[in-house]
Amino acid sequence: MKKIIILSLIIIFLLTGCTAKNFKYYKNVSNTVISFYNTNKYDSEKYSKNDIPALETYLSELTHENQVINISNYLVKSDEYYTDEANTQGVWIENDICYIDYNDLGLNPSDIYVESSNDEMELHKKVVCNNYYTILYESSFYPDYLTTKSNLRYNYIYLEGYKTKEGYEFIYRSTYDGTGMKVSIILEDKTITSIHTSITNINSYIE
Repeated sequence: MKKIIILSLIIIFLLTGCTAKNFKYYKNVSNTVISFYNTNKYDSEKYSKNDIPALETYLSELTHENQVINISNYLVKSDEYYTDEANTQGVWIENDICYIDYNDLGLNPSDIYVESSNDEMELHKKVVCNNYYTILYESSFYPDYLTTKSNLRYNYIYLEGYKTKEGYEFIYRSTYDGTGMKVSIILEDKTITSIHTSITNINSYIE
């Protein structure tokens, strides 16, 4: 009877894709995120199926492949941004949230709005949804993925990791210019809900 129970548990474990979610597990997730700066390939079988969407979302943001922009995160619903213009082509609404595919932004020299300020120019585009508009700037998104992969700055070595109230954070240092990168993994009941990266000061992590 015990053998049957143990065998049943093993089968359930394998079918549900369960895995030990500890510091090492989330560190491996973080290392995979860092590897995305050099390749868009990774072994998804190493991770719980419930965590894959967060990894895929981050990869999509980095590579712009199938990237969907939540325009509502950028909209300010005040008189200053009210307009009678129709929704921008490519915009769609789902559960009262406005979306657009990154590729539909047309952030290229032939289909952009260009603004000049202090001798600097940045590509940007006006996007309208439900009578409000926002300006989406090129700098709000990652650069072209080929540019990212060729940037030696993104060759990192691991320094340190620690648990936070929201999940885990892991610190890396560039082998090229010494700049720091922080990977923040946000959890809800041990499931990864989102992944964020940011440039960070690593002086406090260096002995």
